[in-house]
Amino acid sequence: MKAILIISILLIASSCVTVKLGSTEGHKAVGVSIREPSPPFERVNRQDVDAAFKNPVNGNVISYVSDCKDPADPSLDGIVSTLLTDLTDLKIEFSQNTTFRDRDARRVQAHGKVDGVESALDLLVFKRNDCIFILTYLGVKSAFAENRSEFDKFVEGFEVP
Repeated sequence: MKAILIISILLIASSCVTVKLGSTEGHKAVGVSIREPSPPFERVNRQDVDAAFKNPVNGNVISYVSDCKDPADPSLDGIVSTLLTDLTDLKIEFSQNTTFRDRDARRVQAHGKVDGVESALDLLVFKRNDCIFILTYLGVKSAFAENRSEFDKFVEGFEVP
């Protein structure tokens, strides 16, 4: 079993930032059902996430990644901590232990800089059936509020077996 979670969290002006856990590619979950964000979001074909959608007008990105059968079995706090390491000047606005689809989950909203760009993000991390799931909404801080409701709908429509 391979141990990695790769999540692309920002696509701005043809650049991207990737946060990695582990050193090899993991196994993606099967049987996941999602509700794709409404236009102007467009699907972006990326190898490092299960699905990603970008708003071409403001650069905001909604994505999810899964990693199954990770022998390291990191904690939810450990996953969140690793995902936030590439944000400089990090400010956690909201962090809550919650449940999602009858499983323990962690919801975090934060802002900081990615490659010097003021950015904001909303994460939902949970585990189910030997898989880790990370749902992410990220964008430039000044445009972040514009698509928050689309991410909420994405989370509501996210179903795992």
